[in-house]
Amino acid sequence: MSKKVSGKPGAVQNFGLGNPQFGTGDLRIGNQPLSDFPGAKATILRGPDPAWPANVDTIEGSGVLKGRAYTTRRSSAGTTRVDFDFIMRSFEIDRKSGKRRAIPRRVEIGWRRVGVREAWTRGEVTLKNPNAPADAYRRTIRVRLPAAATWQVRVRRFETASTADNEVDEISWTALRSFQPDTADYTGQTRVRLRLPASVRASGQLPVVHAIAHQPVPAGTTADAVPGATSNPAWIYLAFLRGQYIQGRLAWLLDSHISSDPISELD
Repeated sequence: MSKKVSGKPGAVQNFGLGNPQFGTGDLRIGNQPLSDFPGAKATILRGPDPAWPANVDTIEGSGVLKGRAYTTRRSSAGTTRVDFDFIMRSFEIDRKSGKRRAIPRRVEIGWRRVGVREAWTRGEVTLKNPNAPADAYRRTIRVRLPAAATWQVRVRRFETASTADNEVDEISWTALRSFQPDTADYTGQTRVRLRLPASVRASGQLPVVHAIAHQPVPAGTTADAVPGATSNPAWIYLAFLRGQYIQGRLAWLLDSHISSDPISELD
C-alpha cells in the first residue's frame, strides 16, 4: 500500500487545571483573545492526549542520500508515531543568466512492524524549497502508525543524485524520532491542549498564555442538582464539604453527616 504524507509546522502546549469539572472560559495570548490568532486552537482533555507523547526517542538517520538503495532504521518499542527529518539543497544554475532555480526531489519512506509478516507501507514525499533555492530546506514528515509496536523504517531517493556541473543535489535524512503514547492516569485532572501556528511564535519563543477556569457546582441539596455556574456561597460551601469530583463523587463527608437546612437558609 502506498500513500502521500506531509508534515505541518506548529507547536503544542499542555496546561493542567487540576479538577475534572474545570472548563476554559477565556484564553488569551498576551492581551489578545485566542480567537484573534488564525490557526490557534484549544482542546479540553479529560485523559491522555494523543498529540502529546509520553516519550520521544531520537536516533540518527542515514546522512546524505546518494543512490537508490534503502537505508533502514528501527524505532523504539511501543512506538505509535515516527517523524523523519530531512535537509535538502537542490537547485540548478542557468548557464546563460546565472539565475538559480529550485528543483524538486522525491524520496520514498516505508514502515512495517518488526516480528510480523506484513508488506511495507510506502509513502512518497516531494521536497522543494519554496523560497530561496540555494538555502538549506528543512522538512519533517510525520507518520501516525496503526498500532503500538517496534517498527522498521526505511528511506531512499527515487532518483540517483545528479552529477551535473550546474546542479546542486543534496538530500540528507538527519534523524528518526519515535513517539510512545502517554499511558499515565489523569484521573482528577483536566488539561487544555493549545495548538499554536508557527506565525504566533516570535523569535522561536512560545508566547505567554493566560487561562481563566471555572468550577461548576450543584446548585441545590438534592442528588439531582445540576452543576452550574453560581456565585452563591451556600452551594460552593456544600460542594467543598462533599469533596472533589473524580470519576463520580469522592465524598469528604457523607450527605448524612451534612445538615442541609442551615445551608439552604443561605440560598
